Amino acid sequence: MLRVILVDHMDLRAELLKRALSEQGHEVIAVLTSSRDILERLDLLAPDVVLADMQSPDRDTIEDVRFLMHKRPCPVVMYAGASDRDSIARAIDAGVSAYVTDDIDPGDLQRVLDEASLRFEQFRHMRDELQEARTALKNRKLVDKAKSLLVSRQGLSEQDAHRALQQLAMNQRISISQAAGNVIAMLNALPEPARQHQNG
Repeated sequence: MLRVILVDHMDLRAELLKRALSEQGHEVIAVLTSSRDILERLDLLAPDVVLADMQSPDRDTIEDVRFLMHKRPCPVVMYAGASDRDSIARAIDAGVSAYVTDDIDPGDLQRVLDEASLRFEQFRHMRDELQEARTALKNRKLVDKAKSLLVSRQGLSEQDAHRALQQLAMNQRISISQAAGNVIAMLNALPEPARQHQNG
């Protein structure tokens, strides 16, 4: 069962979709007329998926979705949207999981939800992998910088500098990147004469 927010400015269409969702075992936790209403009640509603009408007047639904994906990511399905490439690209860039250019057929609703959930999980997995890669690169740079400082200011070999970081991390029960950050902060905090003395 999914907790669904339905955003549609057309009452009849909203009622048909709400009925179809309920018949398929999902809970419609809110029916709103504007995507802006989601942002005001997002933390309280905590949806599993959002179905949003792209034709809601006087609102930039794409930007509202972008904010939604930043604050509380979840699968978003947009329907009755424009079919031009730019509109679809903007929707995908904002984080929309499924973009339907026509009205959603209530009988096809479950398939659309399944596809949106799958694409959202794929996107989240890729985002997590990218974040892990960025973190690993940042940590490696910290360790390299700390080793370089230990070599230049403490006269250690690169191998000994690495061992020193490993020992510090083990003694303090922290990661080697945290140890590296501590070493960098400590050595950079030394007054200039002390630095020169270390170099000597």
